[in-house]
Amino acid sequence: MKVKVHELIGIFHAMADLSKRNLPVKLSYKIAKHMSTLHEEIKVVGAEQQKIDGGDVDDKAARHQELLSQDVTLKITKLSMADLMAVDDLNVPPALLSALMPILKEK
Repeated sequence: MKVKVHELIGIFHAMADLSKRNLPVKLSYKIAKHMSTLHEEIKVVGAEQQKIDGGDVDDKAARHQELLSQDVTLKITKLSMADLMAVDDLNVPPALLSALMPILKEK
């Protein structure tokens, strides 16, 4: 699946939040696998950001914007809303769901 780098960053932070919660084993395993994949992509993005910050780039803000708008192909499966909704006492703020939207499936 393709997402923009800025979406990747939001997904990573939202998944990190979910990974701190007590979830059923199946969902926890899926999130842990996703976090591993996302972490590798985040490392690549971080290296690119450091190149921009450390280099002799005239317009660093424009280069950062360009980086954030690039496509990244993620080799992960979508999370099911049904799996999240099946967890008792799982309260998720709208901002977290918004960040996860690119990888959520409704059914």
